[in-house]
Parts: sequence; structure tokens; C-alpha cells
Amino acid sequence: MGPPRHFTASDVVDRVRWQLQSQPPVSNDKTAQASGTHDGGMARGGLSSPVTRVEFVPVRVDSIAHHGRALFGDGAEEQIHHGLSRIQSMLGHEAVVVPAVSGGRLLAERRRLVPWGDALPAGTAALASRPWPGRIPDPQPATVFASLIPVLLLDANKEKVRTDHRGGLIAPPMWFCPGGDPARRRLVAQWAGPWPLRQRWWDADHRLESDRFQLVDGNGEAWLLLLDEQNWWAEARYD
Repeated sequence: MGPPRHFTASDVVDRVRWQLQSQPPVSNDKTAQASGTHDGGMARGGLSSPVTRVEFVPVRVDSIAHHGRALFGDGAEEQIHHGLSRIQSMLGHEAVVVPAVSGGRLLAERRRLVPWGDALPAGTAALASRPWPGRIPDPQPATVFASLIPVLLLDANKEKVRTDHRGGLIAPPMWFCPGGDPARRRLVAQWAGPWPLRQRWWDADHRLESDRFQLVDGNGEAWLLLLDEQNWWAEARYD
């Protein structure tokens, strides 16, 4: 529902109205009877009776100091909250999320999406402040892929670039293929790495043995890559 200052009568009425607007209308009583009603008049095709009572059930409590008004009023912040709360009321609580930084070495581990209006999970800030050896230093990539994207990194002989037992490159990269398609290959303009990334060697299910690599292709796009035992992957892109 939002911070405590948004529990006024008009706020509550707005949220009820938005939720009802997202329901398909019931044309008449016969339609409601044909489709069946449940939960106090909510028909399968929409609401078939008026709202006469709204009950609040507290889920958690929070300090009012965390939701104080700004020194010079709310202004645009109030309008933003009003609009995002409306989207949540119509599409669901997790339909609007905001990013937060958590802990981890992989960028996907460091990204945390929290529903709008919710506090960060306990311990998130503490995890983010840990050293995490092996993580990418600033500046961070602007685009972090939700899942790793397969790519190809080829040498001058168009063979897949590999590392030796000491972690160095066997041959320097010359061609980069986004999406893993050799037909889309681009020249490698600049590159750096690889840097070994090893964690949880004792855990067979969560063990990570990879090498990180940065490159700029011939189109001027910069990428952050991962090499596992078999394949190259794009973890992020520097936009």
C-alpha cells in the first residue's frame, strides 16, 4: 500500500477503484448468475455488487522516521509514488520493482530487485559492503543480462580462444561473435584479461570455475565475458 502517509481515505478509495478498473465488467445480473459469484460478490467476469467495507490487515511495521516528508514538500516524488502505486494495484505488488545492490562476485548476484515500497531484505547492505575478491571494479556495466548469453571468441585461425593451465591465453583473440553466430563475427579492437574467478570449490552444486574477460569489438561496443570449461558467455555490456 505504500508509506504510512499514503493511508488517507482518498488513497484507499483510489486503490480500490484502480483494482476494480482492472477487472472486466459484468454486463448484467444474468451474466453474473451464469458465470457464478464468489468471495462476497466477485464474479468471474468482474464485480457484481458494490463495495461496502474495506478492512486493513497489517503485514509488518516500520518506523515512521523512514517515511518522513521532504523538507520542502514532496512535489514530483509524491506524483511518482501515486503513479507507481496505481500500477501495483492494477497489476500486482511485484509488477513494479526497483534495483538494489547486494553481495556477490557475479553481476547477477549483486543485482537485487525489490517491489516498490518494500524495505530491503535484512542483511542486504551488509552483504554489499563485504570485500568480495574477484568482483568487477567500477565503473560497472550498464546492462547486466538476466541470464548469460552464448558468444564466441576466436583467434586468428578461427579457433575458440582457450586458457592454459596457468590461466593465460593460448592465443590472442581476433574475432568476437555475439550470440555465438560465426556469421556475425566482429574484429576485436581491444581486450584485457583473463582474470580467474573461483568460488565454492567444495560445493559440487554451486562451484564456480570461470575466467573473466573484457573486450571492445570493432563496432565500438564493450563487453564483459565469462569463460567456463567449455564455452564463452556474455555477462554484461558497457553501454
